[in-house]
Amino acid sequence: MNYEVFILMHIILSVIFLVATWKHTSSSDLGSPGFLYCCFAVWGFDRLIRLIRLATFGVQKATVELRADETLRVTINRPSYWIPHPGAHAFIHFLKPTYFWQSHPFTLVDSILEPNTITFYMKVKGGITHGLYKHLNECQGKQDKFNVLVEGPYSQRLPLRKFDKIVFLAGGTGIPGLYYESFDLSRAAKSENKTIKLYWVIRHFKSIDWFYEELLKLKETGIKVIIYITNPQEDMESASASMTGREFKEMNNSSSDNEKNPFQDVNLEEHKETSNNFKPPSIQSNNYMFFTTIINNLNFVEFRYGRPDISEIVQRETVESSKSIAFATCAHPSIVDHARVAVAEELKRDFTKRIELFEEIQGW
Repeated sequence: MNYEVFILMHIILSVIFLVATWKHTSSSDLGSPGFLYCCFAVWGFDRLIRLIRLATFGVQKATVELRADETLRVTINRPSYWIPHPGAHAFIHFLKPTYFWQSHPFTLVDSILEPNTITFYMKVKGGITHGLYKHLNECQGKQDKFNVLVEGPYSQRLPLRKFDKIVFLAGGTGIPGLYYESFDLSRAAKSENKTIKLYWVIRHFKSIDWFYEELLKLKETGIKVIIYITNPQEDMESASASMTGREFKEMNNSSSDNEKNPFQDVNLEEHKETSNNFKPPSIQSNNYMFFTTIINNLNFVEFRYGRPDISEIVQRETVESSKSIAFATCAHPSIVDHARVAVAEELKRDFTKRIELFEEIQGW
């Protein structure tokens, strides 16, 4: 809401300034100065280009789903000539009477599940996302369709192909852009002998739900995936109740009854980093099997429980790299800050390698 008030006042005051300046100068002996024509031209050109971009994309029907009671997944068919790139973001308008005039930037992913389809992942906060959250909670299956306009794509690609090793540090809804980057790089990673690691920090196990299908696609890519769950003692009963998009029966059929149980005791107080060995408290048998199935289907993912030590991760990955390493971050500001400090320390410690940090966190 603060952002919307700010930008609206900015537009109004800009108009007042230009009109008032025009009147002030035109009434003097100087006449209307040429710089005002430039001001009008630049501002008008900016608005014109944005309108052209919106018209190029056209009004499309979007499927909006509420996943895990915390994230909105927006799937939109795109024109075949409208091609995004890894790391790109776009502004989206939901054509509803109450907020059609608002546009907000979100990282987008060119879907690997369906052709000519883009996907946005939006954390439920205030404003538009909260309004959509309330609406979808009342819809069957917690999903509905909306007419939307999309303006973009914006941003330039990161020069990550120049590095022998690439480490992605994502947190929460910061995963889509880095996922898109890592998936795209993996296509050439084997032939170019590159190493790619993707760290994802989430608070609850249920957050896996809204990115589950995409994670499955990483199985054959050779990307090393590590997921940190910082609060694994969250009520698993409520987490499974919020899961949408897959039937437990279908998932259960894909898992053998004789598979080894991945949930075993772990000392959470010491935040031990362990893989596939967490035993959630008070789980009924059906939910126990539900989470077991997810873990087994993601058996290529290393799960760790507790908060990650970003400094230790950066130092270890740098030591294990050969000639060059790039870190790309898109996470909570505290994680990004810790990564920046850790990379700076490594730059002081090791002069033999090329070490760079790229931040994709959006600041508006």
